[in-house]
Amino acid sequence: MPKADIFISGLPDRDARIIMAMASFRELQNDYEACLTTANPIPPPSIKAVATSYYIVPSTLSRRLAEQTQPLKDAHTHRQRLTEAEEASLAKWIGLMQIWGWPPRICQVRLMAMEFLVRRGINVKKHPLGIH
Repeated sequence: MPKADIFISGLPDRDARIIMAMASFRELQNDYEACLTTANPIPPPSIKAVATSYYIVPSTLSRRLAEQTQPLKDAHTHRQRLTEAEEASLAKWIGLMQIWGWPPRICQVRLMAMEFLVRRGINVKKHPLGIH
């Protein structure tokens, strides 16, 4: 299976598949541990088998189960200048302006983002916004 993300029509997105695979593996692990004391023990769960059934790379599932990596959406939140609420507010403002027929220019969006930072007491001259 290639390292690139797989898109298959009808399947949930990659992060959702990883979460479902983790839950499935943990459930299989609990069943395995519960059956160790019985006369008919079941085989231990396989990370590779679970990952393959959810169309994800086995090493990704292994690292997530060991808590060595975080979901992509959570991995770099500490680097974000705006809070999620501020980003949502900015997106809502952009959408509203577009509906009204006045889509904001990039410089206007930057000014609005800088206004959020100034209101939080962040010196935008000392720490300017990046390009991304």
